[in-house]
Order: sequence, then structure tokens, then C-alpha cells
Amino acid sequence: MSETLLHGIPRWGIKECPVLESYQNSHGSAPVIWNFLTKRFLDKSSYYLLDDDKELWSLSRRSDVPEPFRQVMKMTYDRAVILSADIPKAVADIETILKEFPLPTNQVNHWAQIAEDLQKHNAKGKYLGFGFCMTSIGETLFQGEEYQKNGKWLRRRIDWKGEGFWSIYKAKNSSQP
Repeated sequence: MSETLLHGIPRWGIKECPVLESYQNSHGSAPVIWNFLTKRFLDKSSYYLLDDDKELWSLSRRSDVPEPFRQVMKMTYDRAVILSADIPKAVADIETILKEFPLPTNQVNHWAQIAEDLQKHNAKGKYLGFGFCMTSIGETLFQGEEYQKNGKWLRRRIDWKGEGFWSIYKAKNSSQP
């Protein structure tokens, strides 16, 4: 089954970020937000019905989309990082979406639990930031590249800037966390 992973970033320059939480059935994370925004701003019943994915991805930059919605949309992007100092804002943005778009009880929605877990792990003071892997496709992005040396498999340090990681709450998406 697919899953969404919440990673903690204990420090920059590490080889792998620990998985703090695993949410079973990844349809309860990114697709929840994508469908909500598609219905509200693109006048389609599901993001699956969009002719072009660019319509969906552009929602995080559109001025007619309220800022909390844009920020939570960014949380669904690969290589997006929420710095510890920004967790209160991130939680408030998630709560705004949950108030605007309550899901029927027969559908999976991890966002209330995600907000709670971000607060819980941030309160421990062990992490500089947090990131998600919201799909089950491919390897997690929160580990360094694997290589072989003398017959052993090792990992390089995560190249945060080179790999295109960025902080959700900074003005530009191109900045290093």
C-alpha cells in the first residue's frame, strides 16, 4: 500500500533523514489538497480530470488562491522543506484548509494528524526542519545518493542545494533550506 512519510532533518550535511511518521494510504495526503484546490479554483471535480498538470501546479503561485491554501499546496511538492521556525505557521495553514474543506468521514485525510505530528516533533527541539515524501513512487528524496566503495554500499551526504530542496515559507522556491 502507498504511504506518506514525514522526515525530520536533524542537521544539514547528513546522509539520511529519519522517518518520523508513516501515514498509510497516500491518497490521504497530497491528493486531498489537489482535489480541494482543483474543485475550488479550476472548476473540475478531480485533479485527474485536468488536461494539463501545469494548471494544478500553478495554484501555489496564483494571487486569487488564499495564502494558506498556496502554502499547503507547496507542502505536497517534492523537495519542499518546512523549517522548524515555520511550524506554527504551517500548522495554522493546515488548520485553515481543514476548516474550509471538511472531508466526508468515508475518505482518508491525514492532514489533521500531520499538523499534530509536526507540532509534536517540533516541540522536541531535535530537528531543523521537516519534509514529506507524499507518493510511493521511487526512493525517498531525504537520503543521499547511494554509491559502492570496496564492495560496500554507502551514501553521500544530502546535497540540499544541488538536489533542489527549498523552504516553503521563504519568498523564492530556489533558496536552500
